[in-house]
Amino acid sequence: MRIYLGLVLSIGVAWGLASPQSVQAECKVYSTTQTYTAGQAIPNVCDTSGAQKSTLATPTGDSVMDETNDAVNVNMVTLFSGEDQTNNVLRVEGQFSYAQDDADLVVKASAGYLHAIVCYGEDGTAEAGSVAIRDATSAGAGTVVWQETIAAAAYTSKSIIMDIVMPTGIVIDFTTTTDVFCLVSYR
Repeated sequence: MRIYLGLVLSIGVAWGLASPQSVQAECKVYSTTQTYTAGQAIPNVCDTSGAQKSTLATPTGDSVMDETNDAVNVNMVTLFSGEDQTNNVLRVEGQFSYAQDDADLVVKASAGYLHAIVCYGEDGTAEAGSVAIRDATSAGAGTVVWQETIAAAAYTSKSIIMDIVMPTGIVIDFTTTTDVFCLVSYR
Protein backbone atom coordinates (compact mmCIF):
# COMPACT_ATOMS: atom_id res chain seq x y z
CA MET A 1 0.00 0.00 0.00
CA ARG A 2 2.88 2.37 0.80
CA ILE A 3 4.44 1.72 -2.59
CA TYR A 4 1.11 2.35 -4.30
CA LEU A 5 0.58 5.62 -2.37
CA GLY A 6 4.15 6.76 -3.11
CA LEU A 7 3.68 5.98 -6.79
CA VAL A 8 0.41 7.95 -6.95
CA LEU A 9 2.00 10.94 -5.18
CA SER A 10 5.02 10.86 -7.52
CA ILE A 11 2.81 10.83 -10.59
CA GLY A 12 0.70 13.67 -9.18
CA VAL A 13 3.75 15.85 -8.48
CA ALA A 14 5.23 15.10 -11.94
CA TRP A 15 1.88 15.91 -13.58
CA GLY A 16 1.65 19.20 -11.68
CA LEU A 17 5.14 20.22 -12.78
CA ALA A 18 4.63 19.17 -16.42
CA SER A 19 1.14 20.62 -16.97
CA PRO A 20 1.00 23.97 -18.81
CA GLN A 21 0.43 27.12 -16.84
CA SER A 22 -2.88 28.89 -17.38
CA VAL A 23 -2.78 32.03 -19.52
CA GLN A 24 -5.18 34.90 -19.08
CA ALA A 25 -5.80 37.81 -21.41
CA GLU A 26 -5.74 41.34 -20.10
CA CYS A 27 -9.02 43.21 -20.15
CA LYS A 28 -9.06 47.01 -19.74
CA VAL A 29 -11.94 48.46 -17.73
CA TYR A 30 -13.08 51.91 -18.86
CA SER A 31 -15.99 53.74 -17.31
CA THR A 32 -16.23 56.15 -20.27
CA THR A 33 -16.36 55.57 -24.03
CA GLN A 34 -12.86 55.51 -25.53
CA THR A 35 -11.93 57.08 -28.87
CA TYR A 36 -9.12 55.55 -30.91
CA THR A 37 -7.19 57.03 -33.80
CA ALA A 38 -6.32 55.14 -36.98
CA GLY A 39 -3.34 52.85 -36.50
CA GLN A 40 -3.75 52.55 -32.73
CA ALA A 41 -4.17 49.09 -31.22
CA ILE A 42 -7.58 48.44 -29.71
CA PRO A 43 -7.32 46.58 -26.38
CA ASN A 44 -9.85 44.09 -25.03
CA VAL A 45 -12.40 46.37 -23.38
CA CYS A 46 -14.50 45.32 -20.38
CA ASP A 47 -17.33 47.00 -18.57
CA THR A 48 -17.02 47.96 -14.89
CA SER A 49 -18.10 44.47 -13.79
CA GLY A 50 -15.26 42.84 -15.78
CA ALA A 51 -17.38 41.34 -18.59
CA GLN A 52 -15.88 41.82 -22.04
CA LYS A 53 -17.81 44.35 -24.11
CA SER A 54 -19.15 43.19 -27.46
CA THR A 55 -19.02 46.63 -29.06
CA LEU A 56 -16.00 48.64 -30.08
CA ALA A 57 -15.50 52.34 -29.74
CA THR A 58 -15.86 54.46 -32.87
CA PRO A 59 -12.43 55.52 -34.17
CA THR A 60 -11.64 58.99 -35.44
CA GLY A 61 -10.33 59.62 -38.97
CA ASP A 62 -9.46 56.88 -41.46
CA SER A 63 -9.48 53.47 -39.85
CA VAL A 64 -9.62 49.75 -40.42
CA MET A 65 -12.97 49.60 -38.65
CA ASP A 66 -16.11 48.30 -40.32
CA GLU A 67 -18.39 50.63 -38.39
CA THR A 68 -21.54 49.20 -39.97
CA ASN A 69 -20.88 45.72 -38.57
CA ASP A 70 -19.03 47.03 -35.50
CA ALA A 71 -15.93 44.92 -36.17
CA VAL A 72 -12.33 45.29 -37.23
CA ASN A 73 -12.34 45.05 -41.02
CA VAL A 74 -10.23 42.19 -42.36
CA ASN A 75 -11.23 42.60 -46.03
CA MET A 76 -10.59 45.31 -48.57
CA VAL A 77 -13.50 47.72 -48.43
CA THR A 78 -12.56 49.41 -51.70
CA LEU A 79 -10.68 48.29 -54.82
CA PHE A 80 -6.96 48.69 -55.32
CA SER A 81 -6.04 51.19 -58.00
CA GLY A 82 -5.95 49.12 -61.21
CA GLU A 83 -7.89 46.17 -59.79
CA ASP A 84 -10.21 44.47 -62.28
CA GLN A 85 -12.35 42.01 -60.30
CA THR A 86 -14.40 40.98 -63.35
CA ASN A 87 -11.31 39.49 -65.00
CA ASN A 88 -9.54 38.69 -61.70
CA VAL A 89 -6.38 40.67 -62.51
CA LEU A 90 -4.50 43.68 -61.21
CA ARG A 91 -3.75 45.86 -64.22
CA VAL A 92 -0.29 47.36 -64.15
CA GLU A 93 1.43 49.45 -66.77
CA GLY A 94 5.12 50.20 -67.01
CA GLN A 95 5.90 53.89 -66.96
CA PHE A 96 9.42 54.68 -68.06
CA SER A 97 11.50 57.66 -69.07
CA TYR A 98 13.72 57.42 -72.11
CA ALA A 99 17.03 58.77 -73.37
CA GLN A 100 18.57 58.40 -76.80
CA ASP A 101 21.85 59.34 -78.46
CA ASP A 102 24.56 58.21 -80.87
CA ALA A 103 27.42 59.16 -78.52
CA ASP A 104 28.34 58.39 -74.90
CA LEU A 105 25.49 59.40 -72.62
CA VAL A 106 24.92 59.28 -68.87
CA VAL A 107 21.24 58.30 -68.86
CA LYS A 108 20.90 58.33 -65.07
CA ALA A 109 23.64 59.25 -62.58
CA SER A 110 22.05 57.34 -59.69
CA ALA A 111 20.49 53.92 -59.04
CA GLY A 112 17.70 53.03 -61.42
CA TYR A 113 15.84 50.36 -63.33
CA LEU A 114 16.73 49.55 -66.95
CA HIS A 115 13.70 48.34 -68.90
CA ALA A 116 14.77 48.07 -72.55
CA ILE A 117 17.30 49.06 -75.21
CA VAL A 118 16.61 49.69 -78.91
CA CYS A 119 19.55 50.33 -81.25
CA TYR A 120 19.27 51.06 -84.97
CA GLY A 121 21.38 52.38 -87.85
CA GLU A 122 21.00 56.07 -88.64
CA ASP A 123 21.93 55.51 -92.28
CA GLY A 124 22.91 52.62 -94.53
CA THR A 125 26.17 51.49 -92.89
CA ALA A 126 27.68 51.74 -89.46
CA GLU A 127 31.37 51.94 -88.59
CA ALA A 128 32.89 49.03 -86.72
CA GLY A 129 32.91 49.27 -82.94
CA SER A 130 30.66 48.47 -80.00
CA VAL A 131 27.83 49.81 -77.89
CA ALA A 132 27.64 48.94 -74.20
CA ILE A 133 25.21 49.63 -71.39
CA ARG A 134 27.06 50.08 -68.11
CA ASP A 135 26.03 50.15 -64.48
CA ALA A 136 28.06 53.29 -63.85
CA THR A 137 27.96 57.08 -63.67
CA SER A 138 30.48 57.71 -66.48
CA ALA A 139 31.44 56.14 -69.82
CA GLY A 140 34.22 53.53 -69.69
CA ALA A 141 33.64 52.79 -65.99
CA GLY A 142 31.49 50.40 -63.98
CA THR A 143 30.01 47.03 -64.89
CA VAL A 144 29.03 46.18 -68.46
CA VAL A 145 25.53 44.67 -68.37
CA TRP A 146 25.05 44.47 -72.14
CA GLN A 147 27.38 44.92 -75.09
CA GLU A 148 26.89 44.64 -78.85
CA THR A 149 29.77 44.47 -81.33
CA ILE A 150 28.86 46.28 -84.53
CA ALA A 151 30.33 45.27 -87.88
CA ALA A 152 31.11 47.83 -90.59
CA ALA A 153 27.98 46.95 -92.53
CA ALA A 154 24.31 47.76 -92.55
CA TYR A 155 23.04 47.69 -88.97
CA THR A 156 19.51 46.41 -88.48
CA SER A 157 17.33 47.46 -85.59
CA LYS A 158 17.70 45.45 -82.39
CA SER A 159 15.43 45.56 -79.31
CA ILE A 160 16.43 43.97 -76.01
CA ILE A 161 14.22 43.76 -72.92
CA MET A 162 16.47 43.98 -69.86
CA ASP A 163 14.26 44.60 -66.78
CA ILE A 164 17.19 44.84 -64.36
CA VAL A 165 18.10 47.02 -61.40
CA MET A 166 21.12 49.23 -61.93
CA PRO A 167 22.51 49.99 -58.43
CA THR A 168 24.97 52.69 -59.56
CA GLY A 169 23.60 54.41 -62.68
CA ILE A 170 22.83 53.90 -66.37
CA VAL A 171 25.33 54.83 -69.11
CA ILE A 172 25.29 54.25 -72.89
CA ASP A 173 28.94 53.77 -73.88
CA PHE A 174 29.89 53.91 -77.60
CA THR A 175 33.34 52.77 -78.74
CA THR A 176 34.46 53.99 -82.20
CA THR A 177 30.94 53.53 -83.54
CA THR A 178 29.10 56.19 -85.47
CA ASP A 179 25.81 56.08 -87.31
CA VAL A 180 24.23 53.85 -84.63
CA PHE A 181 21.53 55.37 -82.49
CA CYS A 182 20.38 53.81 -79.17
CA LEU A 183 17.29 54.50 -77.12
CA VAL A 184 17.08 53.34 -73.50
CA SER A 185 13.85 53.17 -71.47
CA TYR A 186 14.42 53.37 -67.73
CA ARG A 187 13.22 54.76 -64.44
